[in-house]
Amino acid sequence: MIRFSIPAWIPMIAAFVAASPNAHANGGQTHGGTAVVCRSPDGSIARAEVLDLFEARELLGVRPMQIVDADWARTAILWALRYRYRGRSIYADTLERTIDELRYRFKFLEPGRHVELIPDVFPKIGEVGCASRLRATVGDRCTFRRLLAFDERCEIEQLASFDDDGAILIDSEIYESLDPLNRLAIELHEGAYYLDRKYRRAKDSTFARRLVGLLLADHPDARLDPMIDAYRFLLGDDATVLPLIPRSF
Repeated sequence: MIRFSIPAWIPMIAAFVAASPNAHANGGQTHGGTAVVCRSPDGSIARAEVLDLFEARELLGVRPMQIVDADWARTAILWALRYRYRGRSIYADTLERTIDELRYRFKFLEPGRHVELIPDVFPKIGEVGCASRLRATVGDRCTFRRLLAFDERCEIEQLASFDDDGAILIDSEIYESLDPLNRLAIELHEGAYYLDRKYRRAKDSTFARRLVGLLLADHPDARLDPMIDAYRFLLGDDATVLPLIPRSF
């Protein structure tokens, strides 16, 4: 019996059923996924969710799929993406190759070491006000505490970060608290955000987080169409094969 649900738009094909001090290696970190982390009074993690999924549910009204096997789900999602946009986009192939390479760069930090927060989004769920970066994320709704009804112990924490040597530093404490869906979300995020920086010169992860949230929805969402279409230029002859990713980016 299948113990998880995948969106209806993914065909059930039998072939697919088959750092605490902060880390500073070589002096710098850039980019990488974040998570909403809620801690108990003793500092332990009570719950954590990759920001892409959190925003998709709370800001886009998307209900995420349920899975128990991240590898199976990743294969099925990318197959469905490839099928849905056949003839229109090679984004699924490009994303798959990117994820395959980036996964080998994951470097899990020792217990007690954490990744430094990168000011890509905002530092605290409880932040109140209409700062430009906050307004850009949530539109006219400027009070996260009221919007999301989270308590003071919930904050944005850095889950992953590219380091100068090309490794992707992973906060082991946060990662170990994630369920399979959230572990898949961080893989998709690193791949999608890498491509967004490489091809669209993105300065922050807003586009990538939205895309990942929609990819992991439990039903087809038309809002994904223009996001995939934004990469139609990949069909050009000079971009059909993704070059090897440089060690530093």
